[in-house]
Amino acid sequence: MSYVSLPGVFPTMLDEKLTIATPDGAPRVLVLGTASDGLSEELYRVRRPNDAVNEFGRTGSLIRGMFEAKSQGAKAVYLMRIGGTRASLTGVGCIAGGAGTGYTITPNWRDDDAGTRYSVFFDYSEDLLMIYDNDDEEWVYSNDSTDPIDLGVVSVTGGICASVAAPDIGTVSGPLTMVAAAALHANYIYTAGTDGTSPSRNELWEALYNAYELLDFQQFDVVIPMDAYLDDANVADQTSPTWTKAVSNSYPNAGSIVTGEADALGRVHVQKYQGTNYFWWDMDDDDVAEIFPSVGASTANTDAKGDTINSYIEVNFAYDLANFCYNATENFQACHGIIGTNPPNSLGLADVATWVGELPEYAVNPVTGVGTIASASDNGTGLLGNKFMAGAAAFRGGEQYGGFIASTSGYVDNSDELSDENDALIDIGKYLSVVAAWVVHNNGYDRTGRGYIGSFAASYGGLITTLGSASAPTNKIVSSVRLPYVINASTLDDLATNRYIVLVGKPKGVVVADAPTAARPASDYNRLTTVRIVSETVQRIRNAADAFLGEPINSPQIAALETALESVLNSMKQEGKIQDSRFTLRISPQDAVLGTARVDLLLVPAFELRRIFVSTSLAAEIA
Repeated sequence: MSYVSLPGVFPTMLDEKLTIATPDGAPRVLVLGTASDGLSEELYRVRRPNDAVNEFGRTGSLIRGMFEAKSQGAKAVYLMRIGGTRASLTGVGCIAGGAGTGYTITPNWRDDDAGTRYSVFFDYSEDLLMIYDNDDEEWVYSNDSTDPIDLGVVSVTGGICASVAAPDIGTVSGPLTMVAAAALHANYIYTAGTDGTSPSRNELWEALYNAYELLDFQQFDVVIPMDAYLDDANVADQTSPTWTKAVSNSYPNAGSIVTGEADALGRVHVQKYQGTNYFWWDMDDDDVAEIFPSVGASTANTDAKGDTINSYIEVNFAYDLANFCYNATENFQACHGIIGTNPPNSLGLADVATWVGELPEYAVNPVTGVGTIASASDNGTGLLGNKFMAGAAAFRGGEQYGGFIASTSGYVDNSDELSDENDALIDIGKYLSVVAAWVVHNNGYDRTGRGYIGSFAASYGGLITTLGSASAPTNKIVSSVRLPYVINASTLDDLATNRYIVLVGKPKGVVVADAPTAARPASDYNRLTTVRIVSETVQRIRNAADAFLGEPINSPQIAALETALESVLNSMKQEGKIQDSRFTLRISPQDAVLGTARVDLLLVPAFELRRIFVSTSLAAEIA
């Protein structure tokens, strides 16, 4: 490091500036996370890691996820900052007795310090409003008709109340910060923004809900929500849910476990009102919201339009990610979600054992071989007792292995599950991997050299993108991590049986023990390779068929479409990703009128080699 007092010229050789991280055509990883700075709810393509750090800062989960995905070789990484709220200054130019609401100033920047970053000059007599960015030292907005300015970094709505003069704010040479402007009159109200780096579970769910909505028709191969977990505390899983009741219509503090104010997911009602999503949270399972917005005619039991709220729905981070990837794959682009689990309380043997837990007691039908959990006393504990992975007495009829099943509502709903054309339940767990591994990371995020402990979820997502669709993460060495605890082989086997991604140490290094999806074992799509091969095949067919949309339905076009589909399947065979295939293109007279074609596709994928049995015998000599 440079000297403290001696003068001189001290060069610093910055690393990672030469790295171009996103070659075209590489599988795309999207990390959703929080940050203290930078673009919000917009896609950011990482070309150089240091540029991303400069944009978003190191506080929050977003940049950490970027480094973890890259540490396993991910090349095309995209980021989206979620969470946080915008600051606002309302009522400017309007006081009591005036007709109207005045100007509302809302910076786009989501940060705790927005109220001091932006300063305001307002002249009531001229109806002149100007906003100055103290950090960038420039005017970013002016409604001066002769010299207007709008750099797009603040939103200004409304106007002055003409009937009664309102206080001016500052001068051109000395504008006042938004915070100081609010002190001029009771009608000038400043509401602080937040950077959102420490959201409660409900706030994080809202941020992800909005992000998934924004990602419609964006193309990504792997989606990773940071710091959202399969097993986050949830009112739906409490035997006495009143302990999660919020106080004074406010979100619990992140990580709080105080009685009456625990940080847990509630049941939610969502309403889009005037283009914005609003959320009502029932935190004690009484069908009345304890957390609700102040918008329109909303109350604890009425929505923004004044209608009584009759339904609150269970939510879960893993289920909602699987549902997003299911809809994305069905509609425009195959993608796979990666989510982690909460860590053990400590790395001690007892806490790790409690974290893993015990399997439920199953009553197995001797005819069907299907296991069920008869009563709550038979439920499991820890990861091995999670209702989505192992099952629970009050979930899906106590069925063994639980499951993520699509529903009409798009949420966890045992009474409204969807089936496919073969009358099989639509298991959306196929679009999800659940990573139950916490490791010591050593990557560019850590500047101490000591490493840090974190979930392996983002790293697993990065690893997937380095592999061909027919190559599983199973037995692949993972770099830049080490295991901080040891789990015995039989327990690892239980975790893998219940579809968790776990790591194991071998002489050659730390490797992925197995690579299932979160689909139930009976599903055809319980292997990641199967899902990726089928997804790639369908995506290639989708791309090939796209050229025929809008063209006439006639013999030459039908023949050309069949040739294009056959070419796709032959390519997949030559690449060793499928062993055999057959398809039928059907267009009935009625289909022709509707402009519809149907492709019935049968695939034999390249199955993954998972276990090798070696039988050994001895002989005096081999003839």
